[in-house]
Amino acid sequence: MGQVERLTKIIELLIQRHPRSADVLLGVVPPPTDDEWLEMLRSSPDDLGVRVRTDPYTDRILSEVIKLDEIHRLIDAAGWESITEAARSIKEFFAEDWKVFCLHCRFVRGESRISDASSLQKVSRRVGLSPNTVSRKRKEIPRRIARDALSGFQAAMKW
Repeated sequence: MGQVERLTKIIELLIQRHPRSADVLLGVVPPPTDDEWLEMLRSSPDDLGVRVRTDPYTDRILSEVIKLDEIHRLIDAAGWESITEAARSIKEFFAEDWKVFCLHCRFVRGESRISDASSLQKVSRRVGLSPNTVSRKRKEIPRRIARDALSGFQAAMKW
């Protein structure tokens, strides 16, 4: 798994587990602390692409420290400022995609229906796109942020 894919998984973890993920990505609030990252890791069943060789003697704390170190390494490779600049530029230049992304993150949570349509169907109707297109756009934004942040274009262009 390449750097872009691993950073994308970290951004996904942030999006799915942090209560103010959009504000964090846009730089409105500070990036998560180590304690917040650990809490997100503990509540996430997702594989972040970090491999930890486990045996009966490896404890949970060592595993968390290794994963946290990988998170820091990937964020440092891009630079937190580059991540927030990438998110801001995507929000500015792809405003409709950002809106779809935010609506999906807010309302589509895999919960049971409370009406005749699923949350995904309601979001897709609201934005006038098919559910597949809404889901695709939701998945594209974190990858685009990771790719743009790691490429360094934001620093070169002085957004």
